[in-house]
Amino acid sequence: PDAQGLATFRLDGSGSFSKPSGTGSGRIEDLAWGGARVGTTESQVTARAGRVDVSFDAPDVNATGSARLERGTLRLTANLSETPLSVLRPVASPDRPLEGQATGTVTATVPLSRPSAARIEARLEGLDVTSGTFTARATHPFTLTAQNQGVSVEDLALVGPGFAFQGSGRFGTAPGAPLEARGEVDLELDKIKAHGVDVGELIERLQNASSNMVLGQVTDSGLRYAARALG
Repeated sequence: PDAQGLATFRLDGSGSFSKPSGTGSGRIEDLAWGGARVGTTESQVTARAGRVDVSFDAPDVNATGSARLERGTLRLTANLSETPLSVLRPVASPDRPLEGQATGTVTATVPLSRPSAARIEARLEGLDVTSGTFTARATHPFTLTAQNQGVSVEDLALVGPGFAFQGSGRFGTAPGAPLEARGEVDLELDKIKAHGVDVGELIERLQNASSNMVLGQVTDSGLRYAARALG
């Protein structure tokens, strides 16, 4: 139920339906998984005694990779090259716009009997993201783990108009899920105000996010204030 698309496969093999052996190729038009649109994918398949190995190419999202299906579990590795983040909006940001691109490697372990229990791990070498008035880019590689409607991020460094953040965090994908953050954030209030952001609301959200947040340098109209702890 989580996957949609029109699939065409050509297989040359033998064995039982539950444990096939052989080789083949496939094409899936308009593939979508959990609401995320992947587009057209091409694949090569090798099966032996119930184990299925697949290599794939998804040009619509600038991704290539491989997968193994064995004993009811799919293990997948995807290499992303400036993959558009809009593909992930239905999963990662269903209530807010999401644009940008990501480059890196993603691995996923998906039990086919319960796809919602999938575990996704990523090491992203590059990230540019825009969501509404929020715009940011990562300044060095970081790791991301998603499971059970929760996403955790480690070693993240972001810069954007009027702010810089370095640290880690965790947030939920369900509506109203809390945000937890640990790290340091520097603010340039003039630039933030110029993008229509309510500075008071922003600082209140940072205070509510975590008691482990540190507000670093704050610049307002050329005046720089000393750092202080939030929370």
